[in-house]
Amino acid sequence: MLLAGCHAAPSLEVGAVTLSSETETGYVLKFDLEATNSNEFELPLLTVSYELWLDGERVFQGVRQAEATLRREGT
Repeated sequence: MLLAGCHAAPSLEVGAVTLSSETETGYVLKFDLEATNSNEFELPLLTVSYELWLDGERVFQGVRQAEATLRREGT
């Protein structure tokens, strides 16, 4: 049961990772995210913060303006 003004946080999972390009200095990876909103109302997704960890060490972090809306009770 949700109280007025309360909502469940959306869940984000990595759906797929593909190699987009390769250079002499590194790789460009594309991450497809699957977002799920279990609320009975649309939920604006304004920003997404993320981190990339390899072998227990954080190697990258960032913030992206998502500018999307998650549909109610959907993915």
